[in-house]
Amino acid sequence: MKRKKNSNNNNGNGNEVFAAPVKEHLDARARVALRVDQIRLRRVKYTRRLMPGLEKRLAAAKESSERLLALLRERRDMFERPRTRTIDGLTIGWRTVPRKLRVPDPATTAKAIRTLMPERAETLINTKETVPVAGLKKLDDETLAALGVEIEEAREVPQIRMAKDSLDRQVEAVLEQHKADRAGAGEAAK
Repeated sequence: MKRKKNSNNNNGNGNEVFAAPVKEHLDARARVALRVDQIRLRRVKYTRRLMPGLEKRLAAAKESSERLLALLRERRDMFERPRTRTIDGLTIGWRTVPRKLRVPDPATTAKAIRTLMPERAETLINTKETVPVAGLKKLDDETLAALGVEIEEAREVPQIRMAKDSLDRQVEAVLEQHKADRAGAGEAAK
């Protein structure tokens, strides 16, 4: 059964609470996109002049994102069903982050595996004395604790996801190019 796409209409489902912060965030991102386009068109001549404005707009977009995340945390009760909503192309809501296993000291964990379960040592220990996390995921929590593995439980986190947007890649490209230009100018001065 296909899930119904979240809509952007405010038909009493509580979206009106998020309408203004979502619009603010989308406007901030639109201003960032405009600045990225301006920089790309005039990169060589104007990058130094436009970069402070881009940095200010990135900071404003980050602030609007933080305000939206805070509102999501505050109004968590609105996202029991559906867990996400799409308002004006911006998906907001909650998603489950899968649990992660981290082996802080692989040598100690490998030694514990050899001691506690020598029959599985070959499958759980790599030749370089590293422990592949994929193999550990099949073990129960008590065994993982005995092996010295830290467990970060699965948890709900708020999310903001822009639908089909390459703005972030464009911003990264502009920032990388600016960094390379500054590095090149610094070496040329030497």
